[in-house]
Amino acid sequence: IVALVGPVISGTSLVVGPLAEEAGIPMLSPTATNPDVTIDLDYVFRACYIDPYQGRVVAKFASENLDAKSAIIFKNVSNDYSIGLADAFEAAFTGDLLAVEGYTGEDNDFNAIIAKIDELDPDVIFVPDYFNVVGLIAKQLNEAGVEATLLGGDGWDGIQADYAAEVEGYYFANHYATTDEAEIVQNFITQYETTFGEVPNALGALAYDATYVMTSAIEAAGSTDGAAIRDALAATEQDAVCGFIKFDENGDTVKAISMITITDGELQLEAKVSE
Repeated sequence: IVALVGPVISGTSLVVGPLAEEAGIPMLSPTATNPDVTIDLDYVFRACYIDPYQGRVVAKFASENLDAKSAIIFKNVSNDYSIGLADAFEAAFTGDLLAVEGYTGEDNDFNAIIAKIDELDPDVIFVPDYFNVVGLIAKQLNEAGVEATLLGGDGWDGIQADYAAEVEGYYFANHYATTDEAEIVQNFITQYETTFGEVPNALGALAYDATYVMTSAIEAAGSTDGAAIRDALAATEQDAVCGFIKFDENGDTVKAISMITITDGELQLEAKVSE
């Protein structure tokens, strides 16, 4: 092959990236968010933002858009994704951080943690985990009468399917929003629905972007030579469904993040936020 779009997840990308580098094959992962995926690898790029950037932007949104003065973090201490976002949020949040409460991937009863923070009355609670865990936490927080606004990362994508009522009015970071009125977004959604009969999630949108960015780089290079494609990728400046794509010195994209709110069980674009 002359180029690789993928892999999907960070764990696989961390293994494949060095192999692509050694073989001189340009690699563009749509969705691997671990910051180490691209480090010291000239042939490896990504179409998504990285976890620390996401955590910092959510902290900015909490302070500036929600006027949050205090926060608590729930962190899955057995999950690198959750740890990365939590640590970045903690470093960037400008208000009072009242507590950082840890749990593991084996936990499904969070009432002991909730009892500890019952009297703290935070404005927001940051829960950077995947939607199946977040749904349980949100349900138990609601049952305990905690009124803080929950915030999360892109691991929440799809949470409305099973936990719409539990996360009503809360916010999370994502790579794009189906309610974004930009022409490039709506054209993509229409074509996707026509082809596949369903609304595309963020992973689908990022894969679409990555494929077109790679195709454009090959066309710009006018060659299937790996080094030529790599150089064309590095020079990319291209509008895309999930935001304008331009790579930094590490092959990472730095772009606005779509902050999503859940309203009447539907995901709505609240704001686009960047550092």
